[in-house]
Amino acid sequence: MDAVDISPVAIERGRADAARAGVAVDFIQADLDDWRPSLEAYDLVIGFRYLNRQVWPCLQAALRPGGWILYQTFNLRKLRPDADFPREYLLKVGELPCVFADWEILESGDEGGPSRDQSWIICRKPIGRKPACHKP
Repeated sequence: MDAVDISPVAIERGRADAARAGVAVDFIQADLDDWRPSLEAYDLVIGFRYLNRQVWPCLQAALRPGGWILYQTFNLRKLRPDADFPREYLLKVGELPCVFADWEILESGDEGGPSRDQSWIICRKPIGRKPACHKP
């Protein structure tokens, strides 16, 4: 199991939590804008509060056929309480089901979180999908 985060604080907290739980995790401190996962290396990819649309093909390619992605981050409704939040880091309402339109979507929505400003999706990669990304 791998866990990737840019924050050294998050990595250290993750290591401590994994040690307490007795779980083996390979923690990777990296910027997802630069780091690329291996092709078809995972059965599950989870992403929270991170958005770089250019990375999506690589995350999709990192899943084995039949693998699952769980993804959640802020959408444009975040601008209501936080007008200065950078728009490029916000999903459009309804965007995730479009990105994963040819996947098996178990659940998706656009009113998550306490402020109802987060979008999410849980979906499965089709069998027979060819990888569309490679490591730099």
